[in-house]
Amino acid sequence: MDVAKTRIALIRLDSDPDKLKESLPRHIELPLDLEYIRIQLQEFSHIETSLIDQFKRPQKVTDLFNELIHAKISIVVLKGQSFCKEETLTLGRLLRSAGVTTIVTGQLVAHHLNDTISCWKESFDIALYGEPELEVPSLIGKILSFPLDIIKSEYEGYLKTRKPFLIEQPDKLPLLSQGHSHLQDYIFPYPFAKGLSQRFGYILTAWGCPYTCHHCTDIVRKTVSTKYRKRSPSHIADEIQGYLEKGYDSISFEDDTLFCDKNHLKALIKECLERELHFKWVAFGRPDEITEELASSMRQVGPGIVRLGVESGSPRIIESLNKAKRGEVWVKKVREAHRILKNHDIDQAALIMIGSPGETEEDIAATHTLMKEINPTYLMVHIFEAYPEVGFNKGKPLLGKSLSKERLIKIQKEINSNFYFRVPYLWSHLRQYWRYYLSFSSLSRAFKIFKSLLSSQNPKDQYL
Repeated sequence: MDVAKTRIALIRLDSDPDKLKESLPRHIELPLDLEYIRIQLQEFSHIETSLIDQFKRPQKVTDLFNELIHAKISIVVLKGQSFCKEETLTLGRLLRSAGVTTIVTGQLVAHHLNDTISCWKESFDIALYGEPELEVPSLIGKILSFPLDIIKSEYEGYLKTRKPFLIEQPDKLPLLSQGHSHLQDYIFPYPFAKGLSQRFGYILTAWGCPYTCHHCTDIVRKTVSTKYRKRSPSHIADEIQGYLEKGYDSISFEDDTLFCDKNHLKALIKECLERELHFKWVAFGRPDEITEELASSMRQVGPGIVRLGVESGSPRIIESLNKAKRGEVWVKKVREAHRILKNHDIDQAALIMIGSPGETEEDIAATHTLMKEINPTYLMVHIFEAYPEVGFNKGKPLLGKSLSKERLIKIQKEINSNFYFRVPYLWSHLRQYWRYYLSFSSLSRAFKIFKSLLSSQNPKDQYL
């Protein structure tokens, strides 16, 4: 392949626009894996590379295909998502028929390994299982240097082993703050930390998740494996400093949980404070990881919001999810985590899930009661999605028959309405964030939120 004429497109697909439903405004995070790939290809090989994110600009598959062909794209890397399987397969087939080399990564590859997808070979030249950040640039280098059939055979062999590519040394990755020009498109859509952040820098401090929850799988996480692989605190701080020097005012930590390695987080906070780096922040965490010491230290860095994976207020459901050995201890930790965060003036977004296998309306009522008790800054209600690879489908014990999808959607709406339309909640929220609603764009977001809370939700779109 002629390197001088090579043009590469990295694409995160979304569902066809005709399928998308009204939903709560999404926190559309930067596709970190594709951004890492883009920076490396541009910096080290000087190949013209574009990142197309359909989460930000939805298109029909045929329109996207025509756009790629018009731009004379020669290599496409598709991030295949579970919820847009048909769109990914269709685009892959169209591209291959037009002579475009097509690489697929992401959730769809894992699904294919578990249950062979028809038309797979017609849609993709090469499938890469695992974390693509370092391997895709290497793969593209091979494609530019050797016959494609040889490379396809090599990666078919890798796929057969079912062993994922892993980022073993995260510090080898470039700093995302180097490729910052388009990040203003990715903002947190809700007010927090007493205002709205306009420019977000996105960061992963580690790869992998050490927990083995039965409702979760590598497929839905940003990284793969239970092997926890950390960046050095100085490397992370370099990236944060780079963002702040370019005018960013907030950092979104995209780890599945930022708080699981307390010593690593404390070392990062120490590094930031020694450099006098202060910023607003957003992070995921588990209730059983939040401590007075960590909350106090994070608040010294700046105001923030923790997206807490509460999941359920029913001890037996917590135990069935393998979130904790003793469900009643977990519920106690939920109360304690919210108390600690409020004491340190850190906002909370409680993430709960309804429809777990065997969950009853009594279990959901216990969750609803807990939410009213802890009264978080935001509440997000997800409906359980039974991916084929989750522990519940690998012989883990179920608790009984689950509720119907129709009933769950109705309950979801009721919980949202009962939580957000309380007069004390509305008064408290407006008292803190009234300045946020002075702009037309913010009022438009608020209108969409209220409209969505009163209608059925697309579970895929419900997250902060």
